[in-house]
Amino acid sequence: MRKPRFLSMNFGQTFWSANFMELIERMAWYSYFTIAGLYLTGNINEGALGLTHEQAGTILGVVPFFLYFVPLVTGTIGEKIGYKRMLLSSFVVLGAGYYLCSTATGYWSFFGYFMLVALGAGMFKPIISATIGQTTKESNEKRSVGYGIFYAVVNLGGVFGPIIAGTFRPVIDEATGEKVSGNWDTLFYIAAGYMVVMFFWALFFFKEPPRQGTDPLGKKLREMVTDLRDPKLSILLLILVGYWTNYVQFFNTMSLWITEWADTSALAALPFIPHAWTSAGQLKAEYLINLNGVTIVCLSVWLTSITAKYRILKTMNTAILILCLSVAALAFTSPVATGSLSLWLLMSLIIVFSSAEICVNPKSNELMAKIAPPDKVATYQGYMFFSVAGGFFLGGKLVGLYGHFANKVTMYRNALTGQFGEVPDIETMNLTRLGVELQNRGVDLSQLDQQLWADYKPYLYWLICAGIGITSVILLAIYRRAVPKLEETSRT
Repeated sequence: MRKPRFLSMNFGQTFWSANFMELIERMAWYSYFTIAGLYLTGNINEGALGLTHEQAGTILGVVPFFLYFVPLVTGTIGEKIGYKRMLLSSFVVLGAGYYLCSTATGYWSFFGYFMLVALGAGMFKPIISATIGQTTKESNEKRSVGYGIFYAVVNLGGVFGPIIAGTFRPVIDEATGEKVSGNWDTLFYIAAGYMVVMFFWALFFFKEPPRQGTDPLGKKLREMVTDLRDPKLSILLLILVGYWTNYVQFFNTMSLWITEWADTSALAALPFIPHAWTSAGQLKAEYLINLNGVTIVCLSVWLTSITAKYRILKTMNTAILILCLSVAALAFTSPVATGSLSLWLLMSLIIVFSSAEICVNPKSNELMAKIAPPDKVATYQGYMFFSVAGGFFLGGKLVGLYGHFANKVTMYRNALTGQFGEVPDIETMNLTRLGVELQNRGVDLSQLDQQLWADYKPYLYWLICAGIGITSVILLAIYRRAVPKLEETSRT
């Protein structure tokens, strides 16, 4: 049997060293970011920050927004001072940032420390991407395969990071609502530890690849302004902001929704599920969200090979529409709406969402390559970060909207005080403890949830998010009609 051609390609030590660093850096990032909403708005008695959803949304919007703009500067600096020096500096900044996050006591301190993490990640990103490009430049085929491996590694980091870190975050007793084990700070200690290991890895195992000369930052900025005056580029980037705004809610608020409105007890009760993966009788949210990374790792090669046969904009439009419909259907993934089918619907929708994601992101890179002048293909790929940054910024604003429509903790507090008057220490009670208090006073939680579902309409949150994404679908369809030459060189 003939072995696949890519197995005979010699990528070299630097390529694999860079991929290993990407794997560990992503493990550190997703250890926290997958469940960032839970940590930022979680109960202070569990070691979380106890912020409002509006405050959490600001952090989840502004910090990634900053992260995706930093590479414009750090990539240029890295070309000047050397990749290894920039990598070593990034691991120092990342390690310090993650550790300091564990010491944060409120909004402003965490905001500042997490910005330090964003700075380190922004220093790291362009250097690793450039290293992959430099070590695979012998042929288009080798570069394509190299970046395919890199994409798989990114998602492996997204899978393994939460699996490891999730075992250390707080476990809540179902009967009392009290913390029985685990610590939020451990997540940041683990991430900081990863960065220490990576510092020494880069120091001893990363070999500096050949670097190309780079233009001064001022010249790059002037060229960027000129490029963005092209409506074919600027309008496309603005349209895709809507897609990314919808997409990032998977990480911003999915963990909140699963914890507050889903019922994962059937999974938590499986005999092979470790106790540390459960909390309050439920499977911890990150393990269900991990279906995203697992789906991407398993299906990306197959789906990208299928979509390669079709036109870029048509494929993107169809995939974004499917992704938006899956987000809209999340509105029905509570037992209040669909009973015992809710869990299986939720799992199915995560798989559908992830499959659609596979069909959008590689195609968006291909699209940028098509509209770019021949000598600016790599530069135009970097412009996609403008859409990502804008999506994170606006997506952060939607976290506050979640607090308005779907914050079950506030709903339970209002129900408790509304029926029974003042309750001592109610502001320090987590969701499970509030449920225990209500049950102790004779309240049927299933009936209360039905009432809250009807009164507050939490499902509207997902419908609004999907509506933003569908607006992008409509605008992208119009764009496709307005720029037909993009389709002429594509097949089918």
